[in-house]
Amino acid sequence: MKGWTEGPMVVYHDGYYYLTITGNHVFSMAYRINCAVSENGPTSFEVLSDNPVLLNTDFKTFGLGHSSSVKGP
Repeated sequence: MKGWTEGPMVVYHDGYYYLTITGNHVFSMAYRINCAVSENGPTSFEVLSDNPVLLNTDFKTFGLGHSSSVKGP
């Protein structure tokens, strides 16, 4: 994952660590969330091949946000 990133978030679920980050420059219209996965913790993440997992260019306002995840019922 290269370039501008912000809002890292790590979640552990079913034996895997999932890292999500937002990305893109504040003046870009393309907000995105990328994801990486690890079985061994924060030193060995592998970037998913189908990144970005979310891409949005439909809003009139744009800029970076923060990636956050919650584990629900």
